[in-house]
Amino acid sequence: MTQRTFLVMLILAGMAAAQHQHPNPVNQPAERFTSLGDTHHPVSTRNPEAQKSFDQGLALLYGFNHEEAARAFARAAQQDQNLAMAYWGAALVSGVNYNAPEFPELLKTARESVKKAQALAPKASLSEQAYIAALAKRYDESTETSCSASTPTPTPCAT
Repeated sequence: MTQRTFLVMLILAGMAAAQHQHPNPVNQPAERFTSLGDTHHPVSTRNPEAQKSFDQGLALLYGFNHEEAARAFARAAQQDQNLAMAYWGAALVSGVNYNAPEFPELLKTARESVKKAQALAPKASLSEQAYIAALAKRYDESTETSCSASTPTPTPCAT
């Protein structure tokens, strides 16, 4: 094998590896972590376990562990199916962010979660409704989301 052929194969292999898609993190079971600090943001639920799961998701989000956060928010939604903020959290961690600027399947998941949150928003507090409305604008389907990896913004990019 010539040096040139080897170099071309190496470049192609690198390009193929860079094009992988991340699996949907919600498909894996969530773990209960006990050492994430005291992050707490009260949400409209009467289920203390759903509140704990939401708080865990928020703490994981703050720590940039979006995959674990998605699982925690999914668990909160299972524990309280009317908890709009659980779907808000799932949408927030599933969409475009600085470290993952463009993964169409995750963006689709984010938009589906926003729609679920919007459907449940009338049962949520006014501040929660505002969070949901803001995220709905961020993931608006009319917004073009073709961003380059060098885009320094965590929001969809217009082209």
